[in-house]
Amino acid sequence: MIFLFVAEDRDLLLDPGASVEARRRYHDYYSTARLRHLAERRKGSRHSDLYTALGVITAALGSAEGAPGLAFQLWRLLFGLSACPHLESAAISNADLLDAVRKLATIEDRGVLRVVDYRNLGSEELGSIYESLLELHPRSMLGLATSICAPLPAMKGRPPGPTTRRLL
Repeated sequence: MIFLFVAEDRDLLLDPGASVEARRRYHDYYSTARLRHLAERRKGSRHSDLYTALGVITAALGSAEGAPGLAFQLWRLLFGLSACPHLESAAISNADLLDAVRKLATIEDRGVLRVVDYRNLGSEELGSIYESLLELHPRSMLGLATSICAPLPAMKGRPPGPTTRRLL
């Protein structure tokens, strides 16, 4: 998801030659900017339409055909189905997806929630975020509709990942 944030915010995701209509369609209905906007203002519901729309994006980005109607350039290596085969049949409630987006798109600084600036994020800072996410280990709880992310035990001789406070 953070790679989508960075690519979209830096105008690398959409085909520069795409029509204004295709760009508007992507922005209004499928963009991660839309998801982040919703995450700032809504809790979400038990429905999974937002995750379904996100699946349309990742599937199109990973396909040989792309999605000309949504103005995509191809990102097949990163978003091909072989990269995350179990996600195609998964579903996540709007509430859980917006909560995850909110946690990736904002940071609390001295009690104030601030938006992470993915457009101007440096490669070292992006790597720092990625490393901190690698410290989490998703565990599926069979029979329940939720998953838990728990920190992995610290690797031998390696301190925990750096904080993202300097992203502001």
